[in-house]
Amino acid sequence: MFKSTLTAICFTVSLVPGAIAQAFSAEDVDRFVATMEELEPLSEKYEDYGIDVEVPGMPDPSAMMMGGPMPEIPLDDEGRLSMFRGTFEKNDMSNHPGFGEGNAIIKQNGYADYMDFATDADYIMAAYMAIELEGEDLDMSGMDASQLSQLPPAMRAQLEPALNYVKAMVTAIQAVPQSEVDIAKSKKSVLDAAFAD
Repeated sequence: MFKSTLTAICFTVSLVPGAIAQAFSAEDVDRFVATMEELEPLSEKYEDYGIDVEVPGMPDPSAMMMGGPMPEIPLDDEGRLSMFRGTFEKNDMSNHPGFGEGNAIIKQNGYADYMDFATDADYIMAAYMAIELEGEDLDMSGMDASQLSQLPPAMRAQLEPALNYVKAMVTAIQAVPQSEVDIAKSKKSVLDAAFAD
């Protein structure tokens, strides 16, 4: 469900372990995946309503290459990605016709509410993105303002927003604790199946 957007994000970031405490366990991954599987029919049932939980924040590739506006990267106060939490914060889910059904599923799986579920989803998704990038050489340290200043102004105006966006994504992924990456690795086959198209 999220695989194509996740793949696009993965091309833009790299993994460096961060210093934030571990936020989830292997059991949380299983609970998250089970909940996602139970919520999937609701997504299909209410697809015409217009609110769908997707991985937000990834710009249109053509906008990225042509200097279009870059979306704001959803981050929490700790600098961690808040993709799902951001979706729930920006949309009043209580008005969604499937709110009651979804809330019941979430609570049956041990979550206090949508935000509790979204928190696990954010942390697990970020760790999954990190393992997808292991071994990728996406070092962007050489791409800075001094190099951009050598470009023609029109080209610089096109590339600078995309570069800043990618650097912000890198920073967010760098905040993923190695302990969470290790847990995601131990559950990679389960996560691969959950995020497959």
